[in-house]
Amino acid sequence: MKKLIFKIPNHLIFRGGVLQFVLILVIMNLSYNSFTQITKQQAIDIVMDSIVNNRSDSVNVYMDSLGQTTAWYNLSPYDSLQSPYSSYWLFFIDEEPLYNWGHQCKYVFINQNNGNYTSQIKSMPPFRYNFILEKVSVSLYFDAPPPDFSIPYDPSIIPEPNYNLYAVIFGGGNPGEVRHWNAMSHVYCGLIEHGFPENQIYVLSFDGTIGPESNPSLNLNNYGDNDIIPVECSVSELGNVFNILKGSMTDGDLLYVFGASHGNKE
Repeated sequence: MKKLIFKIPNHLIFRGGVLQFVLILVIMNLSYNSFTQITKQQAIDIVMDSIVNNRSDSVNVYMDSLGQTTAWYNLSPYDSLQSPYSSYWLFFIDEEPLYNWGHQCKYVFINQNNGNYTSQIKSMPPFRYNFILEKVSVSLYFDAPPPDFSIPYDPSIIPEPNYNLYAVIFGGGNPGEVRHWNAMSHVYCGLIEHGFPENQIYVLSFDGTIGPESNPSLNLNNYGDNDIIPVECSVSELGNVFNILKGSMTDGDLLYVFGASHGNKE
């Protein structure tokens, strides 16, 4: 950064002139520094030109649209990243968009003062990143088709219920990811077709409601009553389900547990 050199005029030396002149210098310095801040578009250019380069057709790039000044950037209620800079732009790069989570991804911090950057490799995305972060360059989408409720549930064979069979199905992950709901629906129908009584299959999914960021339906087999318990899928609610099973199951009973959420390809 260039230095600005001033000579104090003689007429400012008296009557508090020096103090006034110093105040003017401070204001000018602040104004000068404000013009050197890395803009949002400049930060995008740095990431796309220096980091993504010729891979824009194979990775997805997102960013927090607001400049950050917090020492820790929260990725979820359970994870955060420490920033090396006092003010920065935060970018998230999905390195393998066609894989389910977890898989390799990258977080990039751009120093707002000079454009320097550092990156950290992780295996999980920010919570609800599809809804919260701004899309910078997203060329690949991985998602499942929404369920078609016009198709009735009509299995060829449903055996008599076996009351020695119990099941717990739960789903989490990022809200709005319908593939988790689809997986639970598939498993639920399979259990019914293998003799599991419907009232002995306990299902927790997202926040237990219907909506674009939760469940397409609370009815997993498109037949009869709702199958998803209308409560949040949380550790405490899962504990309540297992407490019920503790009081219901006896020797010789079988418990099947299925979780539709995120894992890791390793």
